[in-house]
Amino acid sequence: MNLSEGLNVINKDIKIHGLKKTYRLLHVTDVHIVMWDERTHDDIIKQGPFTGKNLLTGFAVNRVKGFTRADGVPTYEQFRRLCDFLKDNPTFVDAVVFTGDILDFYTTLGFEFMVENLNKLPMPYMFVLGNHDYIFSNEPSEVTFERFSRLCGGDYRIQKMKLGELTLVGSYNGKYAYDSETLNLIEEAIKGEEHVLLFQHVPLNSPSLANYFEKIEKKNIVIGSENCVNKNHNKDAIMKIIDKENSPVHALICGDSHQNHSGPLTDKITQHISPLLRDFPPVLFTIS
Repeated sequence: MNLSEGLNVINKDIKIHGLKKTYRLLHVTDVHIVMWDERTHDDIIKQGPFTGKNLLTGFAVNRVKGFTRADGVPTYEQFRRLCDFLKDNPTFVDAVVFTGDILDFYTTLGFEFMVENLNKLPMPYMFVLGNHDYIFSNEPSEVTFERFSRLCGGDYRIQKMKLGELTLVGSYNGKYAYDSETLNLIEEAIKGEEHVLLFQHVPLNSPSLANYFEKIEKKNIVIGSENCVNKNHNKDAIMKIIDKENSPVHALICGDSHQNHSGPLTDKITQHISPLLRDFPPVLFTIS
């Protein structure tokens, strides 16, 4: 399906028994917007190898090259085009969910550009924080996270959106782990619900996903994998919440791995990973 010049969608279906209507949900992840201006020197952390001028020459310029599409279109332009299309087509989807790394690293210009375009959207959206969105911020962490919390509906750790018969829950695991408070918030958010779609940045390891990464000869760096920095940290805890017998979670939808993959997480839950925007279009989920 062609959205506009250079923009398409990947179509995926989620079947949920008992729904009375069909819902259309756009999943956007890993845009990796790279933008800076004269304020960037005050945005970045004044330590480490990439500071001041060195960040722009040794890191940011290379990141621009790495995330620019083969036809020369940078990711910020792809993001602008996508948001403009959605602005002009308000009935295209019922909601949009962003699952992190919309920014490649934090700058005032990048954050302002992102918010400006998000404000164009006429449909409800959910913004789940990734690990890249806030890196290099020169502010105290609580200030940066408060800024994203306002974008995330009040709390960057957990969000909840009712979409007709569906409940969309977004949780933060951008550090490749869940803290105990976030796990409690997830459990509370899904309690008493019937049809839940859970969104987060980093996927969970599964046999299907491990086999997929082996097939494409890439490291399986997801929560619970041997290559993950935190290995099994809290994977068992989240699985007890989302896979218990009466859990209302029907699907887990993630980003981070820059791959397009869908496969079983458990006997009753499918995990969908959407690719980065540079090489692939966003995913349009039809839920019925």
